Amino acid sequence: MSNEELFTEITDIIKENTNSEIDFGVDDNLLQNGTIDSFGILQIFLGLQSRLGANIEIEDITEETFSSVRSIGELIQSRT
Repeated sequence: MSNEELFTEITDIIKENTNSEIDFGVDDNLLQNGTIDSFGILQIFLGLQSRLGANIEIEDITEETFSSVRSIGELIQSRT
């Protein structure tokens, strides 16, 4: 899967698992702009595991790794 395809999948998972109507790009800080909160992080974590088969552990979830679509994609790529 290309980076662009991965970013699109992550963006779709975020949109499906949050109530946010905020438009965001791959480098936007999702926590600072209010797209996701702590509950949203958990929902996205579960979505990544089920939809992409991402091998992410709970301890991988940090403010840094879940701050943007790109950082989430980099985390996923580092675990494959």
